[in-house]
Amino acid sequence: MFEPAPIKLTVESPQTFRDIVNSDAYAKDEAFIGYGNPAAKILIVGQEVTWRKDADQLDEYNVYCKRNIADWRKNLQQKEVTIQGDIHHPIDGVTTEAYERFNPLYPHYLRFNKKLHIRNKDWHTSNYGASSTWIHYQQLIDCIFYRTAPKIIDFVKDCFITELSEEARPHNIEFAENLSKEEKDAEKLRQAKATEKSIADRCPLLNEPFFSEFPIIVLACGQYASKILPYTFGLGSDFKFEQRNGYKVFKTDGRIVIWTRQLSDHRGNPVPPELIHAIAKEVRQYL
Repeated sequence: MFEPAPIKLTVESPQTFRDIVNSDAYAKDEAFIGYGNPAAKILIVGQEVTWRKDADQLDEYNVYCKRNIADWRKNLQQKEVTIQGDIHHPIDGVTTEAYERFNPLYPHYLRFNKKLHIRNKDWHTSNYGASSTWIHYQQLIDCIFYRTAPKIIDFVKDCFITELSEEARPHNIEFAENLSKEEKDAEKLRQAKATEKSIADRCPLLNEPFFSEFPIIVLACGQYASKILPYTFGLGSDFKFEQRNGYKVFKTDGRIVIWTRQLSDHRGNPVPPELIHAIAKEVRQYL
C-alpha cells in the first residue's frame, strides 16, 4: 500500500477558534467543528457529514465527527503536529492505528487526487482515491491559487471545511428492495426532519465569530442553506446581493459569501468545470 512520508504542520488558529475548542458547552455536546486550517482565509461549508450514526457506520462517525473537538484540543496543546497517512476506512472495519492517526488538521492524508474506486470488499484493492466532493474542493482551491493538480489531496492546508448538518442521509433509500413506497416516503420524511433539527441545533456554533470572520465563505450546500440564510456567517444588510449563473453572491467590503450547489457528482448531475472557474474568479478578488 502507498503511504506518504509523515509531515509536520504548525498549528495556527485565531482566538475565536480556540474559544470554540475550549468551550465546555461545545465539548459536552461533542460538536463537530470541521477539518483543515483554522487560520485560512477560505471557509467551505458542505451539506452534511459523511458518516451516519447507525450501527453500520457508528465507529467511523465516532472517530471522524464525534471526536472532532477532542482532537482539536489535542492539536492546540502542541505547537507542531505530525501528520501520518491514516488508512481510510476498510469496508470490513477500520484499524485501531488508522483511528489513532486521524487528525482534523489534515484528514485522510494518504488520499490520491482521483475518484475513489473500490473493486471489492477487500480495501487493499481500492485505489485510495477521494470522494467527488473532495476532488471538486481540490479543484476549486487549485483554481483559486493557479496551481496544478497535486498527486495527493491537500486543499485542507488552504481552507477550513465544515458541514451544515451532522445527520448524514443515506442516498440509496430509493433502491431499498425491502421497503414499500409508503415506507420509503416515511423514511425520507423522517430523515428530512432529522436534518432540519441538526441544522437548527448547529446554528449557535455556526454563528460563532470564528465562522463569521472568514473573508471568503463558499456555501456548497444547495438548498440546505435556505434554512439558515441570512441569519448566519455574519451576513447583514450591508451585504450586496448578486445573482450569477449557478450561484448567488453576497458581498461587502472585504468579505464575500458564495452560495451554490453541493459540489458532488451524483445522480447524473456532475459539477460543471465552468462553475468551479467562475467561483474561483470571484474569490480571488478577496484574497
